[in-house]
Amino acid sequence: MLEWLWYGINIIVVLFILFLLFWRFIFLRNPPPSIPKGNVVVAPAEGIIVNIISLTRKNPLLKKGPAAFRTSVRGFEGGHLIQIMLNIHNIHYQRAPTGGTVSSIIYTKGKFMNAVKNLTLDALENERNEIVLEHKTIGEVKVIQLAGFVARRIECFVKKNQTVKTAEVLGRINMGSQVCLVLPKGVALQVKVGQKVFVGETIMGVY
Repeated sequence: MLEWLWYGINIIVVLFILFLLFWRFIFLRNPPPSIPKGNVVVAPAEGIIVNIISLTRKNPLLKKGPAAFRTSVRGFEGGHLIQIMLNIHNIHYQRAPTGGTVSSIIYTKGKFMNAVKNLTLDALENERNEIVLEHKTIGEVKVIQLAGFVARRIECFVKKNQTVKTAEVLGRINMGSQVCLVLPKGVALQVKVGQKVFVGETIMGVY
């Protein structure tokens, strides 16, 4: 009996050590990106693009879509919202899609639906943190950090009125989650649904 108990304890210890190693060297990795040059907007997160919403005035979602969606894109008519799904293997740090000044940070308590499986705009009803950057040429750009069923800790590393450079770290979300990028009118998209993007490296749009 004691031998089986000892055997079970050893398995638990080994699994715990493996989890810590994964957490430290895989999940918490944050390698410096190869930042592209030019008038570009880069990916704020690493993952798969699962949705691109054109924010034209004729889009019925602007009037009848989820309340959190309509609130999040207010003022971005003519632009786009891009949903990026992160799984446990992706880098979970978020970076500034462009340089600028942090004009606002809005944290909202919400639900904890599974952000990995829920690929609809309803995911915006989850707990979220919205970081708005004011760019001198294109205006406001928004990054939305979305928590999920497992990812219940959103970290924001910047403050209001702080000036950031393109690809500077904005924050981090633990475990699987989503990040939305809201772009203003005048930014020409360079990505498509189903594409994998790399944080701080993939060009999302040009201006």
